[in-house]
This record gives sequence, structure tokens and C-alpha cells, in this order.
Amino acid sequence: MNDMVQTELHFPDDLVSIWNSAHSISDATELSRNEIDDKWVVIQSLLSGYILKNRLPGIYGKQDAVDAADDYLCHIFSGICPKNITSHSALIANMRKYLARKRNPVQFEMNEILRDALRHLEKNGKIKRDEHSIGKHISGKTLFSLPKCKTSSHASREDYERNRGKVPFYRTVIRANDPERSRIIPPASARELVLKLLEAFGSWTLFGDLLWAMQFHVPDQVKIVALPEKGDPDSEQDPIQNLPEDQSDSYIYEYDHEAVEMIAGETVQRIWSRVSQINDKLFCLYFLPQTLPGAVADAKLEDFGPATTASDQNKRIRAVMAEEMSNYKFHFEISRREQSAQNAVLRKISSDLHQNCTEKGYIIKLYKAETGEEDTI
Repeated sequence: MNDMVQTELHFPDDLVSIWNSAHSISDATELSRNEIDDKWVVIQSLLSGYILKNRLPGIYGKQDAVDAADDYLCHIFSGICPKNITSHSALIANMRKYLARKRNPVQFEMNEILRDALRHLEKNGKIKRDEHSIGKHISGKTLFSLPKCKTSSHASREDYERNRGKVPFYRTVIRANDPERSRIIPPASARELVLKLLEAFGSWTLFGDLLWAMQFHVPDQVKIVALPEKGDPDSEQDPIQNLPEDQSDSYIYEYDHEAVEMIAGETVQRIWSRVSQINDKLFCLYFLPQTLPGAVADAKLEDFGPATTASDQNKRIRAVMAEEMSNYKFHFEISRREQSAQNAVLRKISSDLHQNCTEKGYIIKLYKAETGEEDTI
């Protein structure tokens, strides 16, 4: 172990030698097989240690970190010769970019969308950046503001929080019926969102803070958060590390609980408006109980008027629900945790619709699963 730690790395020579070996290319400075193996282990240890220490998103536990490091090393040694990686920091930066793209593609895409929007707005004079970073690469410390900003002060996240409610939400626009090839939000929406965010912050704003705030207004952005009743969302512990299978529902993939509230709220508002124009009583006491496990759907269509009219209204309500809920069908493969996020939205939609019914005086009867006794909702 001590020999492994003491093995010295030379950039980019050692990387080039390993690449040459992988591609069966002879070189005058070629390393022996044992030397290559030692270098690989040292690089793997360096990268996996960095991953664990910095808790890179989407990687949980030591073995996952080692696997991620190996994944990256296989990537660079099977592709173009990595002679441009000339230092430890360059190697780590290159790995972070690779893992961000592969293991956290949504966050990577958000970063790229924001950068594109900022460049476009700056080029067109809609925003300005601090004079010290003009012409340089955009980093987390690069500052931006609206042209009208006259102060030199830096905005804080608290400034944004005070005005957060004034910034709208932006949704994914599916292009050519292909969700996988559609950007999280269109470029025009991203540029509008940036302007709204800078208005909310009020003065010079860090790129890192813009990226942080952006996620709160793009509900299709996803990340792991703990549900409040079963976990502490402020905890620094990795939320799904060593998580038992039967507790997996305690954690959902979504950027924020507000995303569930917003997505479900929009859907419920549309559904309720449409079914109320048809027959909200029939919806609450006949249609809805049929979709709720344990509900007592003892009403009959004839209880809601002439048979033909009630049947037609029920069909129209069914069509409304089919249309509104079509967004929540799994058209392509998603992960179990992403499915959990969608399930959270569906539960919220159901709960809010039931609440609307209750507020109208339409009481849905339930049976308690544990006792079989009648209850109401």
C-alpha cells in the first residue's frame, strides 16, 4: 500500500504511456506492465478519493466511487490520446466534466443551458459581466447583472429569496415527440429566466448563484431530496447511501418539493376547471372513487340525472382525465427513483382533487385498510 501511495505520477507522460499500452503502440519511454498497473492503481485511488471527499452528485459509497473512477479511466484510455491532460487538477477537472455528463446529465444540461443563455444575452447587450472576467471563461465566480445596475455590491441568495415568488416557472417543450432529445427548457425561455433571476437578485450575481436559483424554476430538473416526514432534508448525510430497499420510497428524484406542488397544482387546476363545467358532483361521487383504493363507489350513474346525459358526462370526464394524465405515462425507460418522483406528483394530484371535492361538500367514503371500518375523506 505504501509503495502504491509513493508511486509518482508524471503528466502527461504516464497517461500517454498507459494509452500507448492500451492501443499496442510501442514507445521509447514505454513503461513495463507492472509499472502501468501501479500507475493505474495510483490514478484510480487519486480520483476515487477525490470523488468521495467532494461527494460528487450521483455517486454513493466507496465502491461506487471506485467504479466511477474506473469508468472514467476506461473512457480516456480508449479515446483520443490524453496528452492534453498535463496536471492533477486538469485530470480531476476532466473527470468531473465526464461524470457530470454521464451520471448527472440533467444538472450538466442545466449548466450548459445557462452558459449559452448568458453568452447570448451578453452579446446582445441585455446583461453585462464584471470587467475582470470579460473575455474569460465563465466560472462559478463570474458576476453578471442587468445593464441598469448602478451599484457595485454583490447580491446574496437572501436577496433572491425575497423576490423568488416573482419569477415564473418554465417547462420542458417536447420537440418532435421525442422527450430524450428535447432540452430541459428552450433557449428563449432560458434567456427570459436569466433576466427574471437577475431582476430578483437585484445587483451583481455570481454564476453559481444563478445556477442554484435556476433549478427552482425548472420543475423537470431532478435531484434527490428526502421527504420531510421520513428524513431530514438539511442533513449532510448522503440521502440514499446504504438505504434499505423498503425505505426507497422515502426519497424521490425531484429538484425541490415545490416542483411537486407546482406540477400537481397546475394539473389539478386544469382538471377541476374542466370537470366542473361538465358535472363536478358526478366526478367526485362516481368517477373519482373508482380510482381511489379503498373508496366506496356505491353511487350509480342514474343518481346524477337522465341515464343518457349522465353517461355522456362520464365519458367526457374520462376523456379529460385521460388527456391530462397522459403526461404521466412512461413512454420510455426511467429509473426507479425517477418513477418515485412521478408517483409523488400523482399522489399529490389525487389528494388535491379529493380536497376540492370535500370543499364542495362531496364526501367520498373510504374503508380503513386495517379495520375495515367506514371512514370519509
